[in-house]
Amino acid sequence: MALFKKGLVVALSSALLLGACGTETGGTDNGSAEQTTESTEDKKVVTFESKTELSTLDGSTYDLPTTNMYLNITENMYRKTGNGNEVELGLAAKHEESEDGLTHTFTLRDDIYWENGDPIVAADFVFGIQRSIDPESAVYPSTSDEIIVNADKIRAGEMELSELGVEAPDDKTLVMHLAYPSAIFDYDMSGGRWAPIQEKFYNEVGAENYGTSADNFMASGPYKIQNWQTSASEWSLVKNENYYDHESVDIDQIDFKVVPETSTAVQLYESGQLDFATLTPDFVPEFKSHEGFAQDLTTFSGNMEANQKVDITANDHFGRALFYAIDREELTENILADGSLPVTGYVPYELDKNVEGVDFREEAGHYYNFDAAKAQEELDAAFKELDIESAELTMVVSEDGQDPQVAEFIQSQLENNLENISVNIEQLPLMSLYERLGKEDWDLAYYTLTPFLPDAFAVLEWSYTDGINLSQYSNEKYDELLDQAKYDFGTDPRKRRDIMMEAEELKVYEDASNSTLHQNQRSYLVNPEIENFETLPVSGYLYFRNVKLNQ
Repeated sequence: MALFKKGLVVALSSALLLGACGTETGGTDNGSAEQTTESTEDKKVVTFESKTELSTLDGSTYDLPTTNMYLNITENMYRKTGNGNEVELGLAAKHEESEDGLTHTFTLRDDIYWENGDPIVAADFVFGIQRSIDPESAVYPSTSDEIIVNADKIRAGEMELSELGVEAPDDKTLVMHLAYPSAIFDYDMSGGRWAPIQEKFYNEVGAENYGTSADNFMASGPYKIQNWQTSASEWSLVKNENYYDHESVDIDQIDFKVVPETSTAVQLYESGQLDFATLTPDFVPEFKSHEGFAQDLTTFSGNMEANQKVDITANDHFGRALFYAIDREELTENILADGSLPVTGYVPYELDKNVEGVDFREEAGHYYNFDAAKAQEELDAAFKELDIESAELTMVVSEDGQDPQVAEFIQSQLENNLENISVNIEQLPLMSLYERLGKEDWDLAYYTLTPFLPDAFAVLEWSYTDGINLSQYSNEKYDELLDQAKYDFGTDPRKRRDIMMEAEELKVYEDASNSTLHQNQRSYLVNPEIENFETLPVSGYLYFRNVKLNQ
């Protein structure tokens, strides 16, 4: 289950986005058979797994399989470079920004076409953006749209769609008017939500049918999709010959097969029927030495929350006692054992880098390096303030994947490193866990989550008083700091980062409501003949434009 709010995806279990951290074991041979790549003078074909069926091709949906396909069949003003979170000009030849950061003018390339050969024009962007905000459309609302002038009032039915802050003075020019400056607007314009849609085609297939099959979607990116409808277990991405940069696209066709079980995917990979298979953590030790084994850091992080509506866990000293008492290195090395990194802040590594390349996590520092003595000091201070001598806590956790094992580790750390603390674990189905977090009858929670934007703010805004806010955290100063970062300093990245670091320290250390414990690696097997392949850390992770097949 994924919760969609504020343009984010919160995954309450490591079962999501890349599949469960399963408990299957595979007695497979580590030898490698010849893979499925077809390589002739004219055609190169590879076969990849998909953990789930593809539900839609509507790019306004924050569904991971959709995002993976959309990255490759659609292009926006900017496109992914394939190098981490970097973007570069895509369908736009030029992007001009006003000094106040509120007006963005895009000049389109002269050589851009839809897959059917029709020119891509600025009006296609206007229609795509208007559709994402139109209250009459079936598009899931996102508060990320509020940055466009009048979007919030249009969504509320208070203004007409024609009053949205986007216009096309001519076929080659798109002008967007923002309500406040954005520090990551280039990245926003590389995504699917505001991507172009040809109005003529959209009306021909019908709003209710758009994106429901390969025939009801028109590509603007390096690939087009074939042989897909919503119930399909197999489909293909085929090179789009009308894409302006098609000559640099090396792979002619990527076939996809739905393979939910990791053990099955591994067997198919080793028998040469797959060129790519993701690995759940329990398979990592077995395949670490495999020639095709690879890992990429993701922005998925495992988090521990202290309920701020419960007197004991809302106590600042008590929260710090809990977070100091957990040895994150032991967790990542001996429990997860999959290459995950220990994290002692809130914002993960490699999410947000400034123009000098300095990572937010590295600059902000580390709050909770393991220290059992300091943990006990904080607990003693908490017991004194609360006038209690012991505490019995209830920790809720998903029953999926490795979440129960992580919860048991947290339980043992707290009970062994703190005196007079006991922890009871309640394992719940994912939906039930989410419902439970909305109540007050829990003390601690463990879950994983990931942002969909490469910006520290995308994590910090989860804890707005009216945000997703799973720990029910509320601090007026924190909200004020985030408002400043959001509305006032979009054109001053240094000041904006300083404010965000201050906000993180307030929530994580001073108020001690949350601590990230670990950051996940994405582990997979990939045919060694495939070059330049890297999974992206944020949003969708499969991007094929730069991938090469070594002859």
